[in-house]
Amino acid sequence: MFLKMLKRGKNMKPGAESNSASGLADWVAERAGGLERKRTSLAVGGEVWHRTFVVHGWPQAVSPEWLRPLVREPLPEGCSLRIAVHYRPARVDWNWATNMRVRRLERSVQSAAESGSPPSPDEVRALESIRILQEKTLYHGAAVFDVWCVVTVSAASPEALEVASSRLEKVCRNARIAVSRAPYEQTDAFMAGWVVGVPDGEFFKRHPGRLADEDSAAALYPFTYGTLDDGTGIYIGNRAADDGDGSFIFLDLERDPEGNKNFVVLGASGEGKSTFMKSLLTSLLLEEYQCFVFDVDGEYRFLCNQVGGLWVDHTLSSGRYVDPLRVPPPLGDPNEDAARLDGVLNAVMRTASLLAGGLSPAEANAADRALMRLWEKCGVRRDDQGTWARLNERRVHDWYAQLKALANEGAPGAGSLADKLWRFFEGAQSRMFAVPDDVDFGGSPLVVFHVAQTVNNELEEHTAAVKMSLALTSVWDAVRRNRIRGNRWSAVFCDEGQRLLLDPNASRFVNTLATTIRKWNGLLVLATNKPSVLWAHAEGGTEGGSGLWSNSAYKVLFWLEDADMMAVEKNAELPAPVLSTIRKLRRTHRFVLRVLDKGFDVLKLSLPAEELALYKTRGLAEER
Repeated sequence: MFLKMLKRGKNMKPGAESNSASGLADWVAERAGGLERKRTSLAVGGEVWHRTFVVHGWPQAVSPEWLRPLVREPLPEGCSLRIAVHYRPARVDWNWATNMRVRRLERSVQSAAESGSPPSPDEVRALESIRILQEKTLYHGAAVFDVWCVVTVSAASPEALEVASSRLEKVCRNARIAVSRAPYEQTDAFMAGWVVGVPDGEFFKRHPGRLADEDSAAALYPFTYGTLDDGTGIYIGNRAADDGDGSFIFLDLERDPEGNKNFVVLGASGEGKSTFMKSLLTSLLLEEYQCFVFDVDGEYRFLCNQVGGLWVDHTLSSGRYVDPLRVPPPLGDPNEDAARLDGVLNAVMRTASLLAGGLSPAEANAADRALMRLWEKCGVRRDDQGTWARLNERRVHDWYAQLKALANEGAPGAGSLADKLWRFFEGAQSRMFAVPDDVDFGGSPLVVFHVAQTVNNELEEHTAAVKMSLALTSVWDAVRRNRIRGNRWSAVFCDEGQRLLLDPNASRFVNTLATTIRKWNGLLVLATNKPSVLWAHAEGGTEGGSGLWSNSAYKVLFWLEDADMMAVEKNAELPAPVLSTIRKLRRTHRFVLRVLDKGFDVLKLSLPAEELALYKTRGLAEER
């Protein structure tokens, strides 16, 4: 169902009891003879057992009548039932995200009508409810409320509790009310059902309620907390194979929180690759991911402005850059904090390699020794993290000065490396490192690094690779901070990914991202029209490309030029029928989706005209 597109984010960690609820429960239990917490129940004083259910699926209409089946059902002797309903003022923001969800829902209903098949009744009802709510809130000033319901069953024995719970769950199923036993959250849930023990707001955020207007006339299923809500995944496209039914396809990125979620997107120019990337980006923004995009030619600027994102100009003409000597503040993870200085070393080596077009062993040693000298000059000691921040007072030019000093001393490799880098620090391209930029991402939902101004320009492409590599260090730090804070998931988008992969040092960094970002609640999306970079054993292949290909659960393949298609055929290990299908996709804007362990399908995006207008790139209005 298309309602799966209307999912809320997953910023909250499940299973954590609030301190306030736990403390109050302990106080009560102490006076009752003790509290024993179990996975889905509480035992107080060894005499009374409680299980609290949280309503998470509501009937079509919210009125006092919907509770009647629950209170009519007879319970076993000695059991009791307590129902608590909470109301809180809510707000519906008719912003870009809400409007985007509504337009996609409208498009789904319209597409079904155009195909001659009946639209989903749930989608039609949701769309009608949305229109009613828009009229009431926008034009009549009606108030809206979030509504929660918790049901607590109490019994004199664990056996009686199970019997009563089973009866209640059966009644709820028959009444089309979905309830959860709230595993590992029974203390919070129990307190939510007790008038003096309402838990803090975090419990309600973990269990979205239902939005209703003050007259309960628009009982709106997809809305919670003033946003559109649903259940299980992001929109990825519509089935478009010859035998396809045009149905909407969703990917549930939450199915395995620790699983691989990376995407590889392959396609020739003009086939729809960029539009797909932007549609995926929008879907993840609607899921409240923090997204980072490396934009090689400015095509994401309009979309960035529309969603209130942060636009960071790191093109050659701007002179702005993320300094590789920057030491990030501690994360709070001992292992990660201890590796921060090594991160600086890696960033400097990647930068030198990209600028010089690769490093010989002697040049790599010279680059390393120049950094060691700078550390010594600054008083930085590897065994004392308190000294590391002194590097933040320095710039990459200080490292270059140490390299030149080594060259003057005749150190092996220093002279040749200094000669290669001269134009970037003292020559015509010294503008590249004119203004160090310590970017504050803050709460921006989308951060776009504009790293080049034109395509098919050798100087700009070189600049883009360098600036992308430097910014990736800051982005990687932000991804890990999001995970440690536990309040946000992250996605990193690299268009024209071959620019990074073709440098060995940068390629190894991409490999690190691809193989570890899942552990930090993140995913990597890399697009390229040069698939050969994805297999180390292929001509022009890279280590980072191989790591990404092997660690990407989702492969998206548009039509490719013959030479690139031959690389896919030779290295991707795709079945012959799939390869044949890809060859037939030219100018159709369709793509083959491969999902790890599930197989293949042919899809095509079906998006509202307003959304497509956001995605127009390089004048390709025909892209879909």
